[in-house]
Amino acid sequence: MQPNVYPLMKNLLDKGLEVLLETSGSIYLDKVPSKVRKIVDLKPPGSGEEEKNCLENLPLLKEGDELKFVLASREDYVWAKNICHQKNLFNGKVELLFSTAYGLLPPSNVAEWIIEDKLPVRFQLQQHKYIWSPTQRGV
Repeated sequence: MQPNVYPLMKNLLDKGLEVLLETSGSIYLDKVPSKVRKIVDLKPPGSGEEEKNCLENLPLLKEGDELKFVLASREDYVWAKNICHQKNLFNGKVELLFSTAYGLLPPSNVAEWIIEDKLPVRFQLQQHKYIWSPTQRGV
C-alpha cells in the first residue's frame, strides 16, 4: 500500500540493519527483499477477514520468518491447524504463532488444545491488550 517502503527496506538492509516487517498478509510480498524478516498474519474465519489472506505469500516465507494466527474460537483453531497441515507449515521452517483474540476465547483453551494436539507452535498473548486498555490504539 506504500510503494516507497520497498526501497526503504533495501536501503536499511544495505546499511547493515536488521529489518522486520509485520503485515496482515493481505498484500503479496514478492517485492519485499529476501533478507527482511517477515511476520505475517493469516486471518481465520472468525476474524471476518479470511478473504483478504494472500496465501501466495506462504511459499515466500523463509527460515526466521513468522506466521501468526489470532484465534477467536475452536473453529478458528481447527482452521489454523488444517491450513498448517495442508500447506506443510509444520515443517519447522517458519515460526508458527497461535494467539487468542482478546476477550473472545480463554487463552487456557488454546494452550490446552495445542498441548493435546502436540502442535509445534508457539502460544502467544496479545500482551498490549493486557497491559493497556484493549481499545487503546497506537500501543
